[in-house]
Amino acid sequence: MNKAQKRTWYRLAASILGLLFMSSAFAVIKIKNLDFTDKQDCLLYVSLGLLNTTPLIWIALLDWRWKKVYDERDVHIEERSQAIGSTVAFVLLGIGMLIYYLTIGPLNSIAIKGLDLPVFFCLVFYFFLITTNAATLVLYRLGRE
Repeated sequence: MNKAQKRTWYRLAASILGLLFMSSAFAVIKIKNLDFTDKQDCLLYVSLGLLNTTPLIWIALLDWRWKKVYDERDVHIEERSQAIGSTVAFVLLGIGMLIYYLTIGPLNSIAIKGLDLPVFFCLVFYFFLITTNAATLVLYRLGRE
């Protein structure tokens, strides 16, 4: 296992952790029916936002700490995994926007309450990171055989 693979494993773990944080925070917001305009709930939103950015900071520190020593194979694998991750992200964005479009309310307006849309974009970003890192690991495994 080279350093690029090791870094990819760490990034995958941080991405999964971020997805778990973000989805659990979104579930808490929806279950407790929190209101963004309430001062007490606003503090909870800020703390949940800080908690959700922690895995992104970990990923940035992981990328900053590792020296980027790539050969041709690593660059090719990185390009292919980025394409796979981008495709999955755009499909999820399309599905999400289709769901929002199908829930058109009165006066042809889309009812998006609170932080639904930003949370949705963050979830799609975490899925992008997970699929990119998983595709990288699979492509390394396929290249070895």
